[in-house]
Amino acid sequence: MGHDNDGNGIGFGLGLAAGMVLGVGVGLLMAPKDGAALRRDLADRARRLREDAEGFGRDMGRSAKGMAEHGSDLASRVRTAASEGLREARRHMEHVEESV
Repeated sequence: MGHDNDGNGIGFGLGLAAGMVLGVGVGLLMAPKDGAALRRDLADRARRLREDAEGFGRDMGRSAKGMAEHGSDLASRVRTAASEGLREARRHMEHVEESV
């Protein structure tokens, strides 16, 4: 039917972000650059990381909104089906009572 995610998307995203930060940090520390160039690179990479994190947050927000809308629609359909089932059960019980 849909995604069977069990909430692992958030954990995966956080692990991915942590891995990116660690990888960038190690890469920058290992690179042979002077202080000014290293600071510029750190600032650029931090800006890009922030932009990526903001994009990830927006995507997760849209995904959460979609899941909430889907859940609301599903709950509405379940309520409708339950009401119809209850009405049918009452009609059946009335029919059984009339025939007894």
